[in-house]
Amino acid sequence: SVENILGYSPHEVMGQPIVGYYSFPEERNVFLEAIQKEGAVENFQVQFRRKDGATVWLSVNARLLFDDQGRQTGTHGIARDISKIKKAEEEKAILEKSLLQSQKMEAIGTLAGGIAHDFNNILAGIMGYAELLQLDLARSTTSRFNDYLGNILAAAERAQHLIRQILAFSRQ
Repeated sequence: SVENILGYSPHEVMGQPIVGYYSFPEERNVFLEAIQKEGAVENFQVQFRRKDGATVWLSVNARLLFDDQGRQTGTHGIARDISKIKKAEEEKAILEKSLLQSQKMEAIGTLAGGIAHDFNNILAGIMGYAELLQLDLARSTTSRFNDYLGNILAAAERAQHLIRQILAFSRQ
């Protein structure tokens, strides 16, 4: 199993301290504290370094061994390669994050669309009354007021263009 999972032959690991195979040696102390406290550990997840330098995730089940007098004599355990499971969990987390971002963008689009429609309704009223006033003033007074109204209508048309852009965004 050591050879299949870590790439080392059994004679390469015999007599070697196991802490040397941990990707993060401080995790060995966490493991030892857990097994000393409970007498056993189940599904202790840890990263080990393979012979080729790659990392592998292991799930370790282990228990302490005792002699007839109750003295601790060793540890017996089984490690299972869970690298594929960990990779799938990471991919799932990335997909969930992407989905959440998409949902946020959809909500922003919906909000922008609602605001744009409301603003467009208000703007339509402003433009309508400005055009009516422009028609009335064209018949009677100076062109100065027509210039002011022309500026109002031009600004309103720019606002309408902006609304169309917001609505295009919200549809995406």
